[in-house]
Amino acid sequence: MRREASITAEQYRSDHAIPAAESQPLITHKAVLRQPFNTDKASESQPLSAHKAAEYRHAKTPIAAEHPLAKTPKTAEHPLTNTPKTAESRLAFVAIIIVLILTTAILFFGMAPYFSISEIEVSGNSYYDAGHIIAKSGIRAGQNGFTALKGNNVIKLLSFRCGDAEQAVAAACPYVKSINIRYVMPAAIRVEIVERSKSVILPYFGIGLLIDGEGVAVDIVRDFNQYDLPVATGVSITHYEIGKAISVSDDRRIETVLLVVSALRQVDRDSDDTLSWQITSIDVSDLRNIYLYMNNGINVNLGDGTELYYRVSAVKEILTHGISEGETGEIIFSNGARPVFVPSAI
Repeated sequence: MRREASITAEQYRSDHAIPAAESQPLITHKAVLRQPFNTDKASESQPLSAHKAAEYRHAKTPIAAEHPLAKTPKTAEHPLTNTPKTAESRLAFVAIIIVLILTTAILFFGMAPYFSISEIEVSGNSYYDAGHIIAKSGIRAGQNGFTALKGNNVIKLLSFRCGDAEQAVAAACPYVKSINIRYVMPAAIRVEIVERSKSVILPYFGIGLLIDGEGVAVDIVRDFNQYDLPVATGVSITHYEIGKAISVSDDRRIETVLLVVSALRQVDRDSDDTLSWQITSIDVSDLRNIYLYMNNGINVNLGDGTELYYRVSAVKEILTHGISEGETGEIIFSNGARPVFVPSAI
């Protein structure tokens, strides 16, 4: 029985042998797709022929990544994806196109007499007169308005600002804090100015530097009594240039002076009586004992300068209601305590 079974098996293998590879017809993917196999349980229960088994195995084999039919997924580095560099390049290209268009338009309209300047208006000026500002700007009546749009970046150009004219005025006029010069079509120029405020005088080798609220030197004075401004002492100046912030050996001292001046102005704005004009000197030699010297014979020790608005307000209240006319002495502030007035010894 075992021998017969062996012969039967050999006969089965010879009758059903798989043809050689060169004689086996190629099975393409299209053939597999046209003749899908049924893989349900009913079909699995039936035996497969050798050809069907080969086709089944070939259909179930996944397509390799390098196969021509395999799809390459798009990654962050794929040429079709938008990278930050691509977006920046597009923005730069658009900006260049806008500038070229505007430049071409300016050159074209710059030849038209319809856009000749016939009106120049200046506002916000008090120290400088309008004629001085216009002369320093370099803009003149009869000039084509588009020719004044020089020295601009893209933002200024889009808002029709005259960059070169603004810089010329700022360089020649140290009292000018900010300036905006715009061309208004077809024939007008608008000049808007914000001037620096004179705040305090700093002595410097026999002269006085007029300083604004930001520490910028705006002028040189020789007669300190020419202005109703306090003179600050205790500040050592190392370098100055008119129109720029001064250089000092100790920044804390000039900052304290400016804070005191700011508090004085704020208190004066909040009431009808003014205190600033009564202050003749501010001494910051000792930052723990900041002194105000007044023209009525009253001295004020503000202490270390904390709570400046409160302390200056208290000084104003004491001068108004707590001291008799003609009385002299010293108002002293101690940290955490109420101010006290110490009359001068008779």
